[in-house]
Amino acid sequence: MTEPMGRNVIARGQSSYGVEVTEHRLSERDLQDDDVDTLDRARAPARGEAGPRLKSPQSWRQPDAHLETLVTTPWYPAIFELFSVLNFATHDFFRLEAASIAFAPLTTGSISSPMGLASDSVPVQAQIGGRTIYLADSMQFALELALRVTGRPTYYLLPSFRGEGSDARHLNQFVHAEAEMRGGLDDVMAFVERYFRFLTRALLSEARKTLNLFGSNIKSLDSVAAGTGPFRRIRFAEAVRVLADCDGAFERCETGDLRITSLGERALLDRHRAPIWITHMPARTVPFYQAISPDDPEISLTADLLTGVGETVGAGERALTDADVIANLARGQVCADDYRWYIDMKRAQPWRTAGFGLGVERFLMWATGTRDIRDWSFLLRNEFGEGSP
Repeated sequence: MTEPMGRNVIARGQSSYGVEVTEHRLSERDLQDDDVDTLDRARAPARGEAGPRLKSPQSWRQPDAHLETLVTTPWYPAIFELFSVLNFATHDFFRLEAASIAFAPLTTGSISSPMGLASDSVPVQAQIGGRTIYLADSMQFALELALRVTGRPTYYLLPSFRGEGSDARHLNQFVHAEAEMRGGLDDVMAFVERYFRFLTRALLSEARKTLNLFGSNIKSLDSVAAGTGPFRRIRFAEAVRVLADCDGAFERCETGDLRITSLGERALLDRHRAPIWITHMPARTVPFYQAISPDDPEISLTADLLTGVGETVGAGERALTDADVIANLARGQVCADDYRWYIDMKRAQPWRTAGFGLGVERFLMWATGTRDIRDWSFLLRNEFGEGSP
C-alpha cells in the first residue's frame, strides 16, 4: 500500500469484533527524538514492547503555545486515533445491545450532582437571556426518561461539565459515555463489564501499534479483553477494613460518613489487579437518585469501577418510587422544586432501572498507562469555560 502524505497511515480491514473499520496509525517517521521517551523497563517490565514511547508535550502548562503544539507533535494525532476507535466501538456495542441513542440538550434545570449534603461536584451555571440555567454535568435524567419512552436501554456519548478546576485526575469538561437500562445493580455491573471488555478488544484490534507507542501494558489489556468472569468486587465496608493501615484512604464528609479518597482508590488498585469494583457506598454520601438497600437503610445500591488513576465508571440502581426520591431529597437537604418532573415520572412509571457513566478520558488513561488527564484535552478550557479557540 502506498503511504499517503501527512501524519497518518490509513489501513482498512475487518475488526476482530466483527465491524469493518478504517484504522489510522501513526507513521514511525513522524516520531521525532523530542517526541519520545525510552520506555523504562525497570519501572514497568510488562508494559508494551521495546521501542520508542510517546511523550506528552503537556502543552496545557503553556496555553499560549498549545495551538502550535497541536499541529507539531504526534501526541495529538495518537489520542485522536484512540478517541475515534472508542467512539465507533461504543456505537457498535450499544447497537448489539439493541439500545437507543438519546440526543439531549446540553442545558438543564435539573442537575444530577446538586450542592446538597456530601455532594462532591460543583454545577456549572450559565446565564441566557437573564435566566440562570445549568450545563449538564450528566444527562442521566434525560436517559431515564428516554428509557421509559423507548422501553430499551438508552445511551449517549457527549461532553459533561463540572465547575471544579482541572487537575491530574479531573477535567471540567470531559467526554461521558452514559446509559440507563431496566434492572438492578448486578445487571448494570454486568453490562458495564461487557462494554469495558468490548472497548478493550476494539483498541487492541484497531490501535495496537499506537498503544505500544504509549507503552501500554498489552499483556494486561489482553487479559481483560479475553476474560469472561465478573470483575473483582469489594464492598465499601470491607475496603475500610482492608485499608485500615493506609493513612488518608478515607475522609469524613459533612454527614459524618466516610468517603474513599483518590489515595484510597490507588491503594486498592495497588493491592488488587484492576479493574476492581467498590460497591455499596454509605447512603448519605451518594446522590438522591440512587436506590437504598432494602436490607440496610445506611447502604446504597451503588458501585464504582476503579482502574488506572481511580474511579472510571460510576454505576447504581435508581430509586424506585416517587416516595423514595422524596425521602432521599429530604435526607440530602436538596430542594425538590427543580425535580418535580422527576418525582412525577417515578410516580407514573416506577420501573426498576439502573445506569452508569464511564469517563472516556480515564478509560483511555488506563488503556495507555498515562497519568495526567489534562494530556487528553484537544482544546483547553478552564472552570469558567474560557479557552481559545
